[in-house]
Parts: sequence; C-alpha cells; structure tokens
Amino acid sequence: MLPVSGLLAFGLSVFLFSWDSRNTSRRGSFWLALLVLLPYVVGIFLLK
Repeated sequence: MLPVSGLLAFGLSVFLFSWDSRNTSRRGSFWLALLVLLPYVVGIFLLK
C-alpha cells in the first residue's frame, strides 16, 4: 500500500506543480490533489 501511495503522490506532484516561478496558473484541482489519500482511506476500511 505504501509504494502505491508514494507513486501516486509523486505522479500527482509532477502533474500539479509547475517549477516555473513566473507561472501563476494552476494546472490541477484541489480534489485531484486529495486523490493521494485514497489508498489510505481504502486501507482503513479493508484492514478494519
């Protein structure tokens, strides 16, 4: 579960964050960033 969430977090960070300091536009949404928590939420209910 941890490697999956780590890869998901890395993939979303590459997609959501632009390293150009002059870029003021946002590429992703808040809800897409919260997707990184999905493996943990699923794990809570499956490992209960």
